[in-house]
Formats: sequence, structure tokens, C-alpha cells
Amino acid sequence: MTTSRRTFLRLLGLASVGLVVDPKLAVIANNEVYVNSELGIAFKIPSAWHFYNVQYVRRMHNKQVLKLDAPSLREILQELNESPLVTFGMHPEDDHDTNSSTAIQFSPSIVLRVEQHGGVTLDEIPYYSDRFLKNAVKDYSSIGSHQFLEISGYRSVIRKYRYLYEAAGMNPTPIIGRSCIIDAETHFYSFNMYNYDPEDSYVEECFTQLESSVAIL
Repeated sequence: MTTSRRTFLRLLGLASVGLVVDPKLAVIANNEVYVNSELGIAFKIPSAWHFYNVQYVRRMHNKQVLKLDAPSLREILQELNESPLVTFGMHPEDDHDTNSSTAIQFSPSIVLRVEQHGGVTLDEIPYYSDRFLKNAVKDYSSIGSHQFLEISGYRSVIRKYRYLYEAAGMNPTPIIGRSCIIDAETHFYSFNMYNYDPEDSYVEECFTQLESSVAIL
């Protein structure tokens, strides 16, 4: 049995603790573990973070103010809006109610997407991502050099950048983004992680721990 399969089965066991689990169930999210047996990916989410529902994620996405000068950007952003596999953040969804005077304006969060290769190689992703974000968000800049590494036996790339997050009903917030893209041969797993700027070291460590926990069959 490979190391990746052992890790995957261990995470499946952690996610299933205390549950009567249907073996045909594709997704289990419990005890700070996410397992998608249909896609063959599992990982641990940061301790005490919260899963977000799809409707909430789409509402937040639709509120974001973007520089949409080109029609092609609108099409790409619509696709991204429809494609999150799972999203979770440090603060509960209820804390983001923009009608409340005590609402949290921004929560560190992680969005996982599954994306087809579409003729783009892993080596090209940092270039295309830079070009896209420069045209889509304000005050964008790349941070340092991207890093190629192996995650769960698959070639991956991690890159960081900063920009100004703007959304209707919220104060503009400087953000540091961190993307971890895993090339699973037929598709990419794309973890998109968002931290405060200046960077919160606890949140950054949460991102690193998640990356190290990923298991892919």
C-alpha cells in the first residue's frame, strides 16, 4: 500500500469517527477532516475553522468589486464562481452579515477548486495567474518567487500575492493570497487561500499544515 493511500485511509477514518457512514457516500466532512472519495482527495482543515455553504460563497463572490475591462474576464470569473468544491474559513458565516454593525469585514479562508488542464501546464500557471489578477483586482503585486514541490506524489506549485479586496457593503481590505496548485495529471486541484495583510503568522501556519495534510489517490 502506498504512503498516499495510507494517509487517505487514515483521514477517512478520522472523518468517520462517531458516524454511521454509508460506504457509497462521496463526501465526508467531520472532525476537521474533508474526504472526497469520488475525486480521491482528503485533507485536514485548520482546527476550529468552519465549512461554508455554496450559496454563501456565491453571495460573497457576487459582492466583490473587480476591474472587469475585458469581456473574457467576466466569463472566467463566472466559471470560478460556479466551480468551488469546498470552502471554509476562520470565522462562521453568521459573522459576515453585512447588515450588522458588528460584522467581520474579512475572514481568512480557503477555497478548493477542481480545474481541467485546458492546455495550460503547471509551469505556465504562475504567469497566467499574474496576468489575470493584474487585470481583475486593485493594487495587485506578486510576492517573491513561486515554489515548485511535490504534494502527495504530485508535482505542485505554491505562489503568493497581495491585492486590495473590495466588496459591496464592506470596507476595502488588503489581502495576501496564497495559491497551491496540484497537478493530478488529468486535472488540477487548486487551493486558494486568503490571509490578512500584514500577514497573520497563525493563518499562514494553518495554510502550511493543510498543504502538508493533503492525500490524493
